[in-house]
Amino acid sequence: MQGAKETMIAAVIAFGVLLSGVRSVAAIVESDSPAKFSTANEPVNAAITIFRHILQVEATIEDCNRIDIEDGPLYEELYDRYRREVSQTVMMVGALVGHEARRSGMTKKVIFESIKRSIGISSQQNQYAPTTDPAPMLKSCRDLPAAIVSETPPFEPLERKFSKEITNIRDWWELNMH
Repeated sequence: MQGAKETMIAAVIAFGVLLSGVRSVAAIVESDSPAKFSTANEPVNAAITIFRHILQVEATIEDCNRIDIEDGPLYEELYDRYRREVSQTVMMVGALVGHEARRSGMTKKVIFESIKRSIGISSQQNQYAPTTDPAPMLKSCRDLPAAIVSETPPFEPLERKFSKEITNIRDWWELNMH
């Protein structure tokens, strides 16, 4: 599942770069608080905030798949469903970041390296130490299927959890992609 996630996210961002053509995107992607950047980059900040959230949710599903081996197929299905639910947003995020990166002259190599580091950072933020009691994590994992159906954390609709950010991305999309 890890390889599939990296490939999907990198491909979407790369597709955005190729389709559209921020010097500071690498710093924003790797930053723990993208809000520190100027409001001129508000759509990029919004995209990175949502991108990081999606990566963290995916990392949680992957952690559950690793911890709860007997229910592995369930987590694969959960991952596929989540990916389908966020795919349109991921495509807009990819186009936005790619467009702004190309506009600022950022190279594809730098973009891919930044994405790879960001994926690694998000995955590490969701890792559970081997000495941690697995029982609470296992319970949380087994609650995920109900959470995606009821749209509760970590599966709240992005439009509800990040309404301002989604609006910024859609506004940018309307101005730049139509």
